Amino acid sequence: MKKSKFSPQKISKILKECDNGKTAAEISREYGISTAAFYILNDCYYRIYSF
Repeated sequence: MKKSKFSPQKISKILKECDNGKTAAEISREYGISTAAFYILNDCYYRIYSF
């Protein structure tokens, strides 16, 4: 299995930035991921790291 590029803490930080009003495009550029990858993170981890 491939190791994740982001730690759980980093994923939580990314999702919090989205909740605070940043767009998916801004977050994708900042962290060097595609918008599709961002939405996958959002779908997979949002329920786990609910705020």
